[in-house]
Amino acid sequence: MAINIVTDETDPDGWPIRYVSLTPDVTRGALAEWARTQPDDLAVHVLAEEGGLSATEIVDVLEPQVGSVEVRITDTDA
Repeated sequence: MAINIVTDETDPDGWPIRYVSLTPDVTRGALAEWARTQPDDLAVHVLAEEGGLSATEIVDVLEPQVGSVEVRITDTDA
């Protein structure tokens, strides 16, 4: 199970952006625990592997904890 921070950046206005990747075995509980440790003004961009949490589940878990969430699900067969 892995929540990997790929990179941290700052947008032109100075807002923090964190790019993360999720393996399919990451649970809602593990993601929620990780989210509680993140700054509340953080924009999180998630790249999740197909077969794990859905984009809706990821947004539902992260959105109450951070500033904004974007999710992309990768097709592992491509």
